[in-house]
Amino acid sequence: MGARVTVTSRRPEMLERALELGATDALLTESDWSKALGERVDLVLDTVGAPTFSRAVAALRPGGRLVSVGATAGAEVALDLRDLFFRQISIAGTSMASAQEFADMLRFVSTHEIRPVVGAIYPLDRAEEALEALSANTHFGKIVVSIGGDDGKQTST
Repeated sequence: MGARVTVTSRRPEMLERALELGATDALLTESDWSKALGERVDLVLDTVGAPTFSRAVAALRPGGRLVSVGATAGAEVALDLRDLFFRQISIAGTSMASAQEFADMLRFVSTHEIRPVVGAIYPLDRAEEALEALSANTHFGKIVVSIGGDDGKQTST
């Protein structure tokens, strides 16, 4: 759709995989994002929270928007309010959508044949292993728990 998409990760191998999947840029989470990109950005979607929040704000152009969609590594952040009013930054949070928006999204995904990257599939009776894999943070893609009885295989799709 013409967007320049930059991803961040603490792990270089994840950055390489993201580039293979079509990301425009890939940066180590600890880097200075706006400096590494050479310019500020319109939008940051942040799932991490506290450890990345200040980098996300600093990376935004005047009039940019930060959307928080999670706080996997911490929910308490510090904010210099001058960043908001001098650069007219917007911060929004979202956790889900209305039932209609969710149905619209599912229709869009189906129409455009969008397939998520799946890192591993576990049968329901191995759900504890799936949670351990999620906690270990060594996977790339979604961890799926199947009620259909998959064998816990790793996938590359």
